[in-house]
Amino acid sequence: MKKKVRIKSTLEHMNIDENDILSTNVFVKKPELNSEVDQTLNDEFRNYYKKALDDSEERKLRRSLDRISLRSVALTDETDEASILNTNSFTMPKVTPSFMSNVSNVSNVSNVSNVSGGNGGNVNATYMRNGANAETTRIIKEVKTYVSIDSRDRNKLVYGKPSYFKIFLGKSFYNVKSIRLASMEFPNTNAVINGNNNMIYWRNLEDIQTDTVNSLTDMYPVYNVQLRIGSYIATSLQSEIISTMNLVKRKNGVGDFHYFDVTLDISTDIVTFTSLILTQLPNNPLATTIGDGRIKVSAPAHGYKTNDTIYMLGVKTIAGIQTSVLNTSHKITVLNDNEFTIEINVKAADTVQGGGNLVNTGRVAPFQLLFGEYPKTVAQNIGYPLENSSQKLNTYIKSIENLYQVTITLQQPHQLTSAVIGNTCTINSSGTVPDISGTRVITDIVDNVTLRVSVNAAISGTVLMSGEFVYGANSVYISVIENYTVQTVLITTFTPHRYKTADIALKKTINLAGTNTIPSLDGDQLLLGVLSPTELILPSYILAKVSADSPDNVGYFAQNQPLSTHTVGISAMTITGSTFTINCVSPHELKVGESFSINNVGTIPAIKVGKVYSIPNSTTIVVDTRLTSIDQVKINQGLAYIGTGLITVKFPDHSFNSIVSITNYINAGQLLVQTLLPHNYKVGDKVRLNGTNSVPVVDGGYTVQVVPSNDTFVILHASLASPSTTGGLLYNNNFYLYGATSVGEIPVTSLNGLQFTVRDIIDKDTFTFYNNYSQATKEETDGGNNVFISSLVHGFSGIQTNTKNDLLNRSINLQGENYAFLCCPQLSTMMNTGNVKDIFARITLDQSPGNMVFSYLSNPKEFTTVPLDTLNDLEFSIVNYDGSYYEFNDLDYSFTLEIVEQIDVTNSFNVSSKRGIVIH
Repeated sequence: MKKKVRIKSTLEHMNIDENDILSTNVFVKKPELNSEVDQTLNDEFRNYYKKALDDSEERKLRRSLDRISLRSVALTDETDEASILNTNSFTMPKVTPSFMSNVSNVSNVSNVSNVSGGNGGNVNATYMRNGANAETTRIIKEVKTYVSIDSRDRNKLVYGKPSYFKIFLGKSFYNVKSIRLASMEFPNTNAVINGNNNMIYWRNLEDIQTDTVNSLTDMYPVYNVQLRIGSYIATSLQSEIISTMNLVKRKNGVGDFHYFDVTLDISTDIVTFTSLILTQLPNNPLATTIGDGRIKVSAPAHGYKTNDTIYMLGVKTIAGIQTSVLNTSHKITVLNDNEFTIEINVKAADTVQGGGNLVNTGRVAPFQLLFGEYPKTVAQNIGYPLENSSQKLNTYIKSIENLYQVTITLQQPHQLTSAVIGNTCTINSSGTVPDISGTRVITDIVDNVTLRVSVNAAISGTVLMSGEFVYGANSVYISVIENYTVQTVLITTFTPHRYKTADIALKKTINLAGTNTIPSLDGDQLLLGVLSPTELILPSYILAKVSADSPDNVGYFAQNQPLSTHTVGISAMTITGSTFTINCVSPHELKVGESFSINNVGTIPAIKVGKVYSIPNSTTIVVDTRLTSIDQVKINQGLAYIGTGLITVKFPDHSFNSIVSITNYINAGQLLVQTLLPHNYKVGDKVRLNGTNSVPVVDGGYTVQVVPSNDTFVILHASLASPSTTGGLLYNNNFYLYGATSVGEIPVTSLNGLQFTVRDIIDKDTFTFYNNYSQATKEETDGGNNVFISSLVHGFSGIQTNTKNDLLNRSINLQGENYAFLCCPQLSTMMNTGNVKDIFARITLDQSPGNMVFSYLSNPKEFTTVPLDTLNDLEFSIVNYDGSYYEFNDLDYSFTLEIVEQIDVTNSFNVSSKRGIVIH
């Protein structure tokens, strides 16, 4: 018996729908153009269009069913499509025998034996599934799951604090399309003062002067306190700082307790730390006289001087004078070794002796806050910069006097430039009253026919067509002589001020301070003229000239452009085995071990930074690096150079010092120490030597025995076998710079807030240091005019404030943080300008501390290209803006995630048994 063979169509083999638009994409060699469209083509299009409408209706129906709430459907093993029992469900399509496919009703078949030509009683038929060629529709369905995450559910043995933990999500998720933050319950416990900003560090000048050393650190003591974590207002934080700092003992913990008076002025935002050393006075030490504002104070062996400023503490009301008037700072007049007077603006109501038995006097004790050297300080909250206490590099004024000038207009061009300003000229037959004939100093070149000269006094009026101007061999007749309309003063400095004539056109200003003129010239003054490296012209007028023989008595202003860089040209480079040699066109001034940059030289291998290996002479450097070739082109063109980190600092009276020699003194058991600059020590002072190279080494602390001269002193020590030719005073000459601007293209980040060491002391106004962080690319003198320095000799004061140049650094901030970050490495969806990474949400702390926060900003994590295959757990952390962990103070937080999965659904098999596949 022959078997019937069914041959599948090509489309069926290729699993291609013949109605699909792609299957019609064939080329027709020659179009058939008929006047009428064949009816069979119309039927074919009608069938295709009808099928498309049916598919559209089916998709709408499925979407409507998907939107039905799951709460209205009873999910059983038979109806829950997510149940593992149903993932392999199979619905057998209804089949019909092929021999009945053309029979409308079984009753119409009269004789089965006649069907298909079969033999009577035997049916030879092929059964086919009804719609075997029907297309199976596959759709993607999204399953949404909410996961509540609570930090209390973490493994507390592994993750002690809720600020960081990793947690299982309760089940495994597959084919994850997106993850969204749906809700959050967050306690605002971010106290104003927390574990990241509750420290204060300081150093006392007293310990340096007495050579008090911490045996553990082998360094001068650094004191610190830890403020209690909490939310404060200005007054409560002020009390907390005072109480904690005053519990620390001085002199490395063996002296009296510190006494700090701290004020946080919320009206001005100025915060002041005042350190005092107290002296107890006898009972009732104050004596008043009726009708007099002067009060006599009994203070045995007080050691004060007239005009010293002292503080009175613990004074009770006396003679009608309130304690607030008495318990403050006063400038005193010394009567004798045991008595002094203070003067107040309140008259005593009685003549009486009083004040109580708890009266103390206090003198300021210089100290230095170390906010720039230690982390986690309260500095930013109380308006201080993240810097150590520092002092400005200043230029000191020698004299201030009125400067009279006249303006002279010539009949012909004088052909002079600004280079002649400060030079002398001659005026003949001026005809002025008083007569200005004679030698005069040129103060300004106004234009090609007009200039100014200094005179002794203003002239009585304008003079026309009289006199002759002579400069060198040239002379020009004068057209007009008249007073300069601006009153000016001449400022003379002890050291070069570094301002240039070009700065006048830039309208630069100079901030004067500490001037003792009448009226005071403190404040910004416009630069009008530069007569010489030590003379400036400013607009003003004073009643009388003031001058001084020593700095800081007349006034001062910021040192202009205090930093200078150093580069040097390369004349030759040669390879010598495993090293190479650089010959410089001038002294390189480098030392062994210092790094430098090599510019405009091509080498193999390429080298941009070298380190000095040896120095044959002042213009030659040997580098311990092997090169195979050097391109000499730019060297021969004179374009190659080395950039060094050597920086010269112009800092008048910088106070750094070094040891020139230590030798045996004339008396046995004594050594003579000679310093480079005057040391200012006196007999009995404590000194510390370091870095000596004598045999034996004499590093350590000593007491000055004899002071033969201002640059030598004698200490007790056994005789030396070999003298010392070097050394330093104090523990070190390390320092920090703040406020410097770029110089020699060295960035400010490589200048400010970094620790440097004095390299060479040139003189009392100049020293150098080497910057290993960055090298200069050109020689330049700059750095601005607002440079501050902090070291073991700079930045100490009995009163420290959050102001610089009398300007507030920043306001008091007791509001705490405004936000925190929820971070998750797997869900990073938010960028940040700071250092925090992997941000999933920004939590807005819009409620007061102690309250719950529900506000946040978050972007869903979308896996758009390829769904996430598997998700089991996630890692979360809560951090502050600086990356430090948020402090929950033993509280917890919670939030809800919405996780969307994608699953396969077909019209034949319901839910696919395979999950986590890549969906295309």
